[in-house]
Amino acid sequence: MLRNIVNTSVVVAAIGLLISAHSANADEIWNMATAWGGGPILEEDAKGYAKMVDTLTDGRIRINVFPGGTLGSPLKVSDTVKSNVVQAGHTWMGYDWGIDKTTVLFGNMAGGLNPEELIIWLHEAGASDLWFEYRKEMFGVASIPCGIAPTEIFLHSTKRVQTLEDLKGLKIRTSGAWAEIAGNLGASTVILPGAEVYPALERGVVDAIEWSSASINLPSGFHKIAKYIIMPGLHQPGAVFECVFNMDAWERISERDREILRL
Repeated sequence: MLRNIVNTSVVVAAIGLLISAHSANADEIWNMATAWGGGPILEEDAKGYAKMVDTLTDGRIRINVFPGGTLGSPLKVSDTVKSNVVQAGHTWMGYDWGIDKTTVLFGNMAGGLNPEELIIWLHEAGASDLWFEYRKEMFGVASIPCGIAPTEIFLHSTKRVQTLEDLKGLKIRTSGAWAEIAGNLGASTVILPGAEVYPALERGVVDAIEWSSASINLPSGFHKIAKYIIMPGLHQPGAVFECVFNMDAWERISERDREILRL
């Protein structure tokens, strides 16, 4: 345990030295934990958001983005943010399903809204305000919608899946509400962070995985290991990612900068 604490302290200290040189003029210098272990698109989305914030605040707020697992568990980003290990996070609310099942309404669910409907719900029907209040009250963090993903691929599988019967006994990497639903359908579910999905499929730890949409899954190479691709992703017709902020950090900045963060 002591060894882990020492190692973590060394990492945090090194990060501080690396970023201090080019962040001296910022009013706020935040570290952002993510749920994404590198790779295409998702971590780049977080970096793109950080760059936008830096530009629109004229450098008042600078966010340094780190891959999942560098600063806290990639499946517990909101907890890492709340505890002030970092000031910001980029994640998917569905990872907090085990803490409060209401997260499924915002992370989206089986048979839920498609991307176009999610945009209207969030930005025209007031759901983004409800989102913020829910996260603040139940989790003690400030949170905003931070990107929408298209309909997911249902499964990349090494075994043929054509009926519900085929799900029985199938070892599936998944997460959120679908982990419970698939389990009730007879599958054996395994919850893994993004960086562990490809190795688990490659080594045969799981028979099948669900991760994201084709634009993310195909560059990740899942289809090179698992020849069966099952579509569409009824378990996740669309998904909303979120940017999470420590409440103390959020309250330190001006209302003008909060509005910029919400863009």
